[in-house]
Amino acid sequence: MRNAIIDKLARHLSTPVDTECKAVYLLCEARKLFDSETLPALYMCANWALHVDLDSSRNRGARRLLQQVDAFVAEYLQHGYIPFPEPAIFKELLFIGSFRRELRAFLASLGLPTDLCDEHAHWFTFLEAYAGVIEDGSLVCKGEGFRHITKLVFTKGRTLSGADLPFTIDWEVALVRSGTLCASLHTNTTRGNALAWGLTLRPAAHLRRSVVRRGGN
Repeated sequence: MRNAIIDKLARHLSTPVDTECKAVYLLCEARKLFDSETLPALYMCANWALHVDLDSSRNRGARRLLQQVDAFVAEYLQHGYIPFPEPAIFKELLFIGSFRRELRAFLASLGLPTDLCDEHAHWFTFLEAYAGVIEDGSLVCKGEGFRHITKLVFTKGRTLSGADLPFTIDWEVALVRSGTLCASLHTNTTRGNALAWGLTLRPAAHLRRSVVRRGGN
C-alpha cells in the first residue's frame, strides 16, 4: 500500500500542481504517509484541505500557529504599533514557510521530486491553488493558552499583478474583546522573499484605527 501511494505521488508530481483538485489530491495522499507529531504544519495544511474549520485542541499545527498569532496580538494591543523588521509571523501567514519546509522534507524522505518546494514559481502556483481550497475556512482556538484571539479566518483578497501570488492573503483575527484585527499581506517582488502588509483594527464600537506600512527584506 505504501509503495503504491508513493508511486501515485511520483506520477502526480511529474506535472505542475496548479489546480485545486491537484492540490487536494497531493495532500490527501501525502496525509496517509506521515505522522502528525513530526510534521505539524504539513498535517495542519493537509487536514485543512479536507475540512472547512480546524480547532487547536485536535491539531498541533493549528495550535502552534494560533499561539504565535496570539503572542503577536498581545504585543500589538499593548504597544499599538508594529516593530521593524516585521514579526516572523507575517512571513508565516503569507508564505506558509513551515508548510513548505515540512512538505519538502517529507517528499525528500520518500525519494520523491522536490521541485514543487524548491522553485519559487512552482511553489506559488501551488499556493494559489491551495488558497482556493481553504478560502473562508478558519482555525479555531480551543483549550487553554489563548488570551487575546478566538479564531483566524482566511480569504483571498484583492487582485494583484506582477507579484508571486496574484492576490493578497487576508486574515481576519477574531479578538476576545469583541473586535477584529484584519491583516492583508502580499509579496511585492517576484523573488519570493519580500512582503508588504497592512493592518486594520476594527473594535466592537465601530471605531477604527489603522496601521499601514510596507516593508521587505
